[in-house]
Amino acid sequence: MAEIVLKNVNKVYENGFHAVNNVNLTISPQEFIIFVGPSGCGKSTTLRMIAGLEEISSGELWMGDVLANFLEPRERELAMVFQNYALYPNMTVYKNLAFSLEIRGEKKEEVKKRVKAVANLLGLEEVLDRRPKDLSGGQRQRVAIGNAIIRNPDILLMDEPLSNLDAKLRGQMRVELAALHKKLNNTIIYVTHDQTEAMTLGTRIVVMDHGEIQQVDTPKQLYDNPINRFVAGFIGSPAMNFIDGKIRFGKNDVYFKMDRYNVSCTPMIAAWIKEAGCVGDVTVGLRPEGFIDSCRKEKMQRTDLKDEEKITVKVTHRELLGNEVLLYFEFCDKTCIMKTTAENRAQAGDCISIWLDIDQICLFEKGKDKNLFYYNRCK
Repeated sequence: MAEIVLKNVNKVYENGFHAVNNVNLTISPQEFIIFVGPSGCGKSTTLRMIAGLEEISSGELWMGDVLANFLEPRERELAMVFQNYALYPNMTVYKNLAFSLEIRGEKKEEVKKRVKAVANLLGLEEVLDRRPKDLSGGQRQRVAIGNAIIRNPDILLMDEPLSNLDAKLRGQMRVELAALHKKLNNTIIYVTHDQTEAMTLGTRIVVMDHGEIQQVDTPKQLYDNPINRFVAGFIGSPAMNFIDGKIRFGKNDVYFKMDRYNVSCTPMIAAWIKEAGCVGDVTVGLRPEGFIDSCRKEKMQRTDLKDEEKITVKVTHRELLGNEVLLYFEFCDKTCIMKTTAENRAQAGDCISIWLDIDQICLFEKGKDKNLFYYNRCK
């Protein structure tokens, strides 16, 4: 099993549309890597170039020490799972699973043995005699995965395989795919627009936008330390809050002026601001859990949150999520979202006090994309 390396890979269509722009990426053996991004960002096109279903306009695709640009799909030791299952409707599940082995001339006993093994692995033993129309969506997807893995490919490509399933089935299939990867120990390259799938499945995530890679990192690093405003806003549900403010320098401290409130920086954040040479107008990025209400302040025993720096906001909407609640409010002319515990009983129209967890912020110069604290948090 070899690594996959994309070097300066581009895809430009005949009409001039630049779908993939100068992609550089190394995928390690046995990695579960996710391509994620909005529709039209180039993630599926990149996958199809790896598969050999799209021609590479320029750049190089290496599979181990083999330049794979001009290899036929069947020569690449990979298999692909499509969004639409791609099953033969007139064949039973058994015949669907066996078909690719039979056309390769495998012996009947070997075919039977491998179909049985795949059926056991995917929980399909009881439906081998049924046709696709008689299966649930989850069962059809398992058959499609079985078709892909029955030849023991080194690389498994998956293009939005769960998008046709309902929420409950998607959750179930995510667990099954993670377990399958541990059992097979092959390389999985997975495309989705669903960040929940990306965050729960991937060992690393490739975030793309407008044909370019924005950031490649672990799920935790992407969430805690996004490289730019696009990644900060795309990863996380609910999305990161962006609040306009100004940096002010006092005699002995640095603080943010937001609306009529002054919020002091911790020594670490103050040092990073000075290091970045940032002055004047900025945008502060804060996750929904970065707002702290009285309930969480007491539970977290946050003695560093000063009474004079609490902010009073008016709740405009409340969403109960079991043991958590989302509270919406207006702050600095923006709608912000706070995630807190269900112990907070605030309803629309109520005024509450909150604090900003300054150590958790991302900082962007006004009108610029780069997270000024990205490299500090990488150290």
